Amino acid sequence: MSWFEMGPAGATRDLWVSLAGPTAPEYGVWKTPSGKPVHEVLATEGPPGVQDVEWYFMPHRDHYGKRLVDAVWHYGDGLKVYSERMCAVLESCGARLQTWPADVRFRNGSPVEGYLSVLEEVDAPGPVHSMRRGRRTGRVVISGEVREALRDAGMTGLEILEANGAFPRDDGSYSGSD
Repeated sequence: MSWFEMGPAGATRDLWVSLAGPTAPEYGVWKTPSGKPVHEVLATEGPPGVQDVEWYFMPHRDHYGKRLVDAVWHYGDGLKVYSERMCAVLESCGARLQTWPADVRFRNGSPVEGYLSVLEEVDAPGPVHSMRRGRRTGRVVISGEVREALRDAGMTGLEILEANGAFPRDDGSYSGSD
């Protein structure tokens, strides 16, 4: 089977986001009241894991792109920001995704509609899964069928590269980006 690495292309004109919220520090690690790093909890448990923290996605402070694409580049581990239409294509190919409405905002605070927070499968080489067994990274591995379905549906903002196996980060030879 052919496998491909997929992630946001991160073009300078595209919207890039990062986690934000009223209790987020300007510098350093943002922690929940119980002391856990917010980004790590989101990467493993998703939004239900941080119910005691008000958070959302805001445009990254050093990036001014605004174009809306199907895979939004963001600073963080594991939790992806994909369009609802992209998630529908992935799920139509058999992907097992956990999704939640994503609170994405423009700089002025107005909402950006149509996005989901996404966690992919981590333990089995399904049609869409983590690049590393048991841990999520900023990119995923997709099957050839998923790659074709994304192309046929006209998804935007994606970078898709050949991968050297189902879990390319497990063998230690991976030289790409997370």
